[in-house]
Amino acid sequence: MSALSPRNRIVVFRLSQDEFETLKCACAEKGGRNLSEFTRSELLNFLHAQPPEYLIHSKLDAIARQLSGMRADMQEMSHLRDGGMPAEAPPVSSSLEDQKLNFDVRSKRCV
Repeated sequence: MSALSPRNRIVVFRLSQDEFETLKCACAEKGGRNLSEFTRSELLNFLHAQPPEYLIHSKLDAIARQLSGMRADMQEMSHLRDGGMPAEAPPVSSSLEDQKLNFDVRSKRCV
């Protein structure tokens, strides 16, 4: 910790007994100095590890893949209902750009 940026802000949150025990075990397993230091470092590491946009795009890609699969299944069921042979499924794209889904995600940073 730098003398220029002292840790003088406090964050308080409540945990269930199970959550508290899980946190204590994780602290002990990873060799944390104390619960407060361990919790702070883990939280900050998590926040710096993946930008929120990555997580959002990752989840949206998974949803797009599921929708494509469902669309192909519905087309095949419709074709079978009409007495035809099973149709080949259209290729499933894994990118949001290919699905023509455009989302404007702006990150907001606290200063």
